Amino acid sequence: MTRQTQDNSNNFTSSPASKNQPLSSNTTLPPPPSPASVTAFSPPTTVPQGTTVTIDGSTSLVLVNQALKNRFEQQFPGVQVLTNAQGSSNGLKALLEDKINIAAISRPLTAQEQEQGLVAIPISKDAIAVVVGVDNNFS
Repeated sequence: MTRQTQDNSNNFTSSPASKNQPLSSNTTLPPPPSPASVTAFSPPTTVPQGTTVTIDGSTSLVLVNQALKNRFEQQFPGVQVLTNAQGSSNGLKALLEDKINIAAISRPLTAQEQEQGLVAIPISKDAIAVVVGVDNNFS
């Protein structure tokens, strides 16, 4: 099974094993992929009983991962899906180290991550709003 990750447009990615480079506050993230550049993902039609699939990544994707787990285990009896939420960067690191099968990330892949062979497969997009109260000194 290929390793996969998820991104802020809520993506899954595949990758070869290699060293992960940590993000810094100076890391510039690329824009989300255009719909025309999205890689398709074909889910498996059979999975051998006794297979364990491991997912780790963004805490904001816990409910998505739980739904994936429930549906996958229902569709493929005898398969176990283990989920964790240690954050996007930790999920990518574990994926690159072959410790997990799927990394669910909530941000775009950096150019460096893409150079390591990671490919994001969007599963959804979300919107984020910053709300500041009228009495807040932030301007």
